[in-house]
Amino acid sequence: MCVPTTAARRPGPLQDVSLTRRAPGWSLMVLLEHLMLAVRRLPLLVAWGLRDPVLRPALADEWQRRFPHAVVLRCLRAGHYVLEDERAELVSRIRHFLDASRERA
Repeated sequence: MCVPTTAARRPGPLQDVSLTRRAPGWSLMVLLEHLMLAVRRLPLLVAWGLRDPVLRPALADEWQRRFPHAVVLRCLRAGHYVLEDERAELVSRIRHFLDASRERA
């Protein structure tokens, strides 16, 4: 089940990906932020697996903060491979999102 929400979820027992400048992946996050400037004007759908042991829900909150126009789906039963875990529901939601985006264009 995937739900569109901006509510923060409490972290589970697994470690979060660090969002600090000292983190090994920080430079990649900065690069992605620069590349994503072009996305600010485009429709954006993000599907996030809340059972992902690496990319924790706090990162989905960060996507929502940086791209407030985005539809962020939090998939309750999905892990890292969201499309594999929630294929049927996500395919339907992606189709709906694309159809709605075409209508707004």
